[in-house]
Amino acid sequence: MYTITDGANLSSLEQAKVNYVDFETAVTRFFKDYLRESAFLRRHPSFFLQYRLMRPFFRKLFPFMYLRKGSTVVQVGCAEWMLDFGVSMPLIMSAIVGPRGRVVVVEPDQKNVDSLTAYISHHGIRNITIVKKAAWKEKCVRDFTFYEDNTGSNIVSETEEAAPWKHMEMYQNRPKRTEKIQMDTIDNICAELGVTPAFVDLTINGAEFEVIQGMPRTLQSGATIAWLFGDRWWWREAFDFMKERGFDITVAASAYSHRVRSKDGRPQVNSHREFAAFQDVMHAVAVPKNAHMKGDRGIPVTLYKHKDFSFSFKPLRPEE
Repeated sequence: MYTITDGANLSSLEQAKVNYVDFETAVTRFFKDYLRESAFLRRHPSFFLQYRLMRPFFRKLFPFMYLRKGSTVVQVGCAEWMLDFGVSMPLIMSAIVGPRGRVVVVEPDQKNVDSLTAYISHHGIRNITIVKKAAWKEKCVRDFTFYEDNTGSNIVSETEEAAPWKHMEMYQNRPKRTEKIQMDTIDNICAELGVTPAFVDLTINGAEFEVIQGMPRTLQSGATIAWLFGDRWWWREAFDFMKERGFDITVAASAYSHRVRSKDGRPQVNSHREFAAFQDVMHAVAVPKNAHMKGDRGIPVTLYKHKDFSFSFKPLRPEE
């Protein structure tokens, strides 16, 4: 992500006005690039060392800086290979909200469910509830594609059909299967559990906007909503949808992992140079206008999407 100069030709680029926050400091860079995924921690996976002890660092990262101790939060999507590498969203959220908080994990893949269940049992984690469903904009039964070599690639089948990455080499000739599974809305899932979440995070390979459309009660309750949008074709439409409902949008480069899809059953690791390419994996957070966190550092910008789904921004002048 980089700043556009005044002389750049912007007429052909999709754009949206949002707030941009650069959370990067020397401390967060050191934590992301070296500490959280160190060889020692990979050899000795531990919830205490990788998540609970790292909580002060995670609370400085986007979007986890919006989480509060004692809150009820929802994470949609949980890839099993992330658990032992210190980058699992549900476990990060569990460490931050603490024993008086609650994390609801919505995940349709039995392999992911079994792995997370075994992990929380082994480590004595009591604030995570798992719901084996796929989140969607309505309650229904639909086709879902499961990737056998990396559950982090799982996707709603009709979403995959529209995805711009469908024909990329990395998605070709991989073992996968399609099944009809139960899907439901975040509103319905939370109502069945009797909870009202303060924060919802969506990392589900392109279906994020459909899930957002299926949670009107959650939005009306004033929850903060976070989602990946960096290579999503509906990125600007989602921003407009949330703004129309009284939310302000803040974006940042995601605090992404060095991990890439597995090879021969083992997660691979990017070099630090290769990792730099992930800085355009973008996260958005929608916060109700009357509920901004103290010390918000976002600056108003126009965000521009290039043809390769990389992004850049131009700070707004006061009159804009």
